[in-house]
Amino acid sequence: MLDSTASHIDTPTTPDTPTTPDTPTTPDTPTTPDTPTTPDTPTTPDTPTTPDTPTTPDTPTTPDTPTTPDTPTTPDTPTTPDTPTTPDTPTTPDTPTTPHHWKRVAEEFNMVEFS
Repeated sequence: MLDSTASHIDTPTTPDTPTTPDTPTTPDTPTTPDTPTTPDTPTTPDTPTTPDTPTTPDTPTTPDTPTTPDTPTTPDTPTTPDTPTTPDTPTTPDTPTTPHHWKRVAEEFNMVEFS
């Protein structure tokens, strides 16, 4: 029988559900270390410039040779005037030949006799 003194009967409590254990956290991925920077390439020093070659001084010009003065020309020798020519002596006219001479010449060359 039941105890009448008890006013109430305790209902047994449901035992606590055990808690799920915490999921362990994924450990942090370690960060990649920084790549060290390449050091600057040192600059090539400037090549010194070649000094200017000094210019050769101008050669002084030879002074002009003075010209020899012209030799004065010898004056022309005056020409001797022409000697006047002696006039021709008139020729003596031919002496007429005798007619018999022409006849003989004509006969010799078989010519007709002239009258």
